[in-house]
Amino acid sequence: MKKLKKRSRKSLHKACEGYINQNHAESLSNEDASLIGFTLSLKENIDIIKSLLSHSDDIIIRHFKIPTIPSIEGAIVFIKSIVDLKLVESNILAPLMLGLKDQSSEELGYFHANIKALLEENLSSHSIESYNDAKAAVLEALGGNGIIFVDGFPAGITVAIGKGSNKESAEPQTERVVKGPQQGFVEDSSVNLAMIRRRIKSTDLVIREFQLGKETKSNIVVAYLKTIAEPAIVDEVLNRLDDVGRNVDGITSTGGIEDYITDNPLSLFQADFSTERPDRASAMLLEGRIAIIYDGSPFVLMAPSIVADFFSTSEDYYLNFYFATFNRLIRYFGALVVMFLPAIYVAVTTYHQEMLPTRLALTLAGTRSGVPYPAYFEALFMEMAFEALREAGIRLPTHIGQAVSIVGALIIGQSAVEAGLVSPAVVIIVATTAIFSFTIPFSNFSLGLRLTRFINMTLAALLGIYGIIAGFLFIGLTLSSLRSFGVPFMAPFAPTNLQDMRDYFLRLPQWAIKKRSSHVANKQNLTKKQDHLKPQPPMEEGGDGH
Repeated sequence: MKKLKKRSRKSLHKACEGYINQNHAESLSNEDASLIGFTLSLKENIDIIKSLLSHSDDIIIRHFKIPTIPSIEGAIVFIKSIVDLKLVESNILAPLMLGLKDQSSEELGYFHANIKALLEENLSSHSIESYNDAKAAVLEALGGNGIIFVDGFPAGITVAIGKGSNKESAEPQTERVVKGPQQGFVEDSSVNLAMIRRRIKSTDLVIREFQLGKETKSNIVVAYLKTIAEPAIVDEVLNRLDDVGRNVDGITSTGGIEDYITDNPLSLFQADFSTERPDRASAMLLEGRIAIIYDGSPFVLMAPSIVADFFSTSEDYYLNFYFATFNRLIRYFGALVVMFLPAIYVAVTTYHQEMLPTRLALTLAGTRSGVPYPAYFEALFMEMAFEALREAGIRLPTHIGQAVSIVGALIIGQSAVEAGLVSPAVVIIVATTAIFSFTIPFSNFSLGLRLTRFINMTLAALLGIYGIIAGFLFIGLTLSSLRSFGVPFMAPFAPTNLQDMRDYFLRLPQWAIKKRSSHVANKQNLTKKQDHLKPQPPMEEGGDGH
């Protein structure tokens, strides 16, 4: 046996020298200074792959021994979220550990020299390729393949073990679009991570896994691009999550995570952004954000967040930029209507009738002539009734909830007017406010705006137009004071950044948005695309070229 082992080792090195000489010309012809070649050491090759994949926690290394005589050590490296684990066992490990059992290296015709051909004979995969360049092999792993390494063989063998089409995704319920992918996150964090991995095949995508809660041990995944995300923000997110994991008994939802890691726990406005769309999450990762994926929730938290996130949708980037900009301006205008329109009605009808044209003032006075109480209570009653109907519509089954909301609003409004409890004008005001509230894409932020209108109505009833001004200043100062992991929530409005306005307030063409936000992304890597990307018509044949 010792003699056989010694002879096999000599054959191993002889075969490897032949393989290296065979591939040396191909490697040199590339003349790529960034090329990273594999070595004869199994451990070194695995370390190369781990370093290129940023030592992410979703990288799995499965060691095995091929039971030849003598046995040969090997390992397969893959990303667990995007491969089919059953294929790893059935198509790779089982054939290698059973099909080559008790065969000697001599009988295999120098195993190491013929490893690719031998794998093709024994593995049932349809795609087996050999890579001497580590970066090329990593790109295959990011596409869903596994990389097989054998000790003493200076190359990685990639095998197709990726999952098929992702049928586990759900249709987004709160971020629906007409034009765009109809794919949403689900309650399984591994599926959600796979959706992100498929969209961002980058070696800079870092995955960190945590368990939060001393009793629940809830699985949390944190994802970010290490060259784009701001390192200080990444450290702050990880530290806060680590602190929660060590000091809290249980976490059962993303809402629980938000309460513990937010910068503004007592604020009326929710400054934490969550999305159920993988395309939106991937786009925000490319802008320098950090994704927090909770196993058990179809919503992924994105940190840090700014106010503009709540006024943009994925569909904005599938539409012509004129239409997308127009839609965004409607949403911003809708926020002002939601907060101030009822308060303006109360202030004008109570204190400032002289601000209205005479005929309009007389019309309003005529419609309110039979109403037995002030405009404030009139508007308050209708607003509360509409909020109750909205809440009832959400809690009822889908097929009857909308009908109850619409019919209830019509019946209550018409009956209240006929009974002389409210004026027709206030019904119009409340209905207009409700319509504009639906233009704000994210309900969690819309809730804060809807609550402020009750504050503004009260101030308007007490102080008139001066109360509205006071409410405006209060809301502005509150929003300007908010932070999300140290980033100003009102950026790019306060502090003002005209460069960021191109994408966060307006929606200019993609080729015109060349930089990431300096408030969010790593300041050393703000440029995300090159100049001169504006499409140009082809030159006419025979033109002068100018």
